[in-house]
Amino acid sequence: MAHVDSCAKGLEQFESDLRSGLSNEGRDGDYDLDDAPDWAALDREEPLRRALDVLMARLLPVWREADSASLAFQGRHRRLAKIAIAAGTCSVVLAIFQIAVAYQAPSLMWLPLGLEALAVLAGFIAVGIGLKTQGDKKWLCERYRAERLRMLKFKSLAWEEFATGDHRAWETRLEARVKALSPPATAATVKAWLQDDERPGDAVVPVPEGLGARTWDVLRRYYCWKRLAFQREYFRDRAERHLGASKPWRNLSMPVYFTATGFVLAHFLAGGLLHFQVGGTNAAPVWNSIEIWALALAATIPVVGLGARVWLGAFEPHRSANLFAAKHRTVVAMIERFESLGADAHKVREEITRSEAFFENEHREWLRLMLETEWML
Repeated sequence: MAHVDSCAKGLEQFESDLRSGLSNEGRDGDYDLDDAPDWAALDREEPLRRALDVLMARLLPVWREADSASLAFQGRHRRLAKIAIAAGTCSVVLAIFQIAVAYQAPSLMWLPLGLEALAVLAGFIAVGIGLKTQGDKKWLCERYRAERLRMLKFKSLAWEEFATGDHRAWETRLEARVKALSPPATAATVKAWLQDDERPGDAVVPVPEGLGARTWDVLRRYYCWKRLAFQREYFRDRAERHLGASKPWRNLSMPVYFTATGFVLAHFLAGGLLHFQVGGTNAAPVWNSIEIWALALAATIPVVGLGARVWLGAFEPHRSANLFAAKHRTVVAMIERFESLGADAHKVREEITRSEAFFENEHREWLRLMLETEWML
């Protein structure tokens, strides 16, 4: 009885460590891959602990390399895309303003002309660097590699070799898979993977159990927190971020239309008042200025609106918010189903395989979305 109580207490401590690790903001990037802070409550002879030791040694370094490269390429590409979009929009706006300045203050023509030249130069440099370095393709290729490694970790815990307790065969199979994903991925590799049809997951064949019920209970708790709860929080956070980013632009068309139309009306009225000399000759310069600048602003507002639309098309906050919200709801349901499994080896393996098929299909869908995005580079 004392041994059973000790085992139960160890599992509770293990689960408590997993829960506290998930809430640690400093681990929001590698919580599901780095197990070192979470396995203190696991005995070194525990089969899952032995597997995690191997995964930490063989898979984690390769994942860190791919993840770091992906984040670096992503940050660089996003900065270039933002510069290109902002510079292109500003250059058109400044070109329109030159007309108004030429009528109102010819001596100041150098100001919008100089700013336009800077904007055009910045845009050309950003686009040139983007096209030369192919940052978007490198980002997506490395993200693909990092996520395939992440999936490999959790898929391997449902392999037959692990279930039967054949640790050497499991390690050999893992080593081969990690080696295949170690070189940087190419666009051709990603394209070939994306052409695969979505699948519900490989069939899980019952095998002679080489591990005890406690191991499957440990794995169930581990997978529930490390994989599912982590992904739940990730999808929730992404949905909230994209929703916040999309709110200011959600109803963009009507304000742009009515604002531009308002300036056209102001141009028309000012032109009429100027023509009929309302207010006398003293008011003529005022009406003339209003007429010119109203026309310039009427032409500028749609350009700014188009720039905002291009920005939205490049970063897709509306669609991303909806996708991540839907995925969050799916993972919540998966957690509820997983918590009711108990320590049944076949059911745990089957549920892990089904869950990993969902994450694989989710990543495939995300990659397709990113490849269809208009980056302007």
